[in-house]
Amino acid sequence: MELNTVFSGSTARFRATLEYLNASNVWTALTPTTLAVTIRVRKDGAIINSRDAAPLIPVADYVTAGALEFDLAIADNTIQGADLHEEKHEIIFAWTYGASQAGYLAHEFDVIKVGHQV
Repeated sequence: MELNTVFSGSTARFRATLEYLNASNVWTALTPTTLAVTIRVRKDGAIINSRDAAPLIPVADYVTAGALEFDLAIADNTIQGADLHEEKHEIIFAWTYGASQAGYLAHEFDVIKVGHQV
């Protein structure tokens, strides 16, 4: 995972690898059957934006052989606290694969207003 800091009102790309532990106890890359994402404020859990499984079809547009690549839109990267110059957000991916198995991935990142970076 490489997304650590995003500027408010900008786009960003999130990359990660999705794997599961198979019956032989080997980590195996997977392309899920369904995929959903939620972006929220880490502190209070307020939902900033989300996409359920329907808009993320075909899943192969986002995950192929375990390689996840997801573009965050401007609306995904807005600071919710009116007087804040920086806010910690969390992106949560949920997916299904196989017969009825599910997986989750959460990653925190900072959103900073332009002009207030250190």
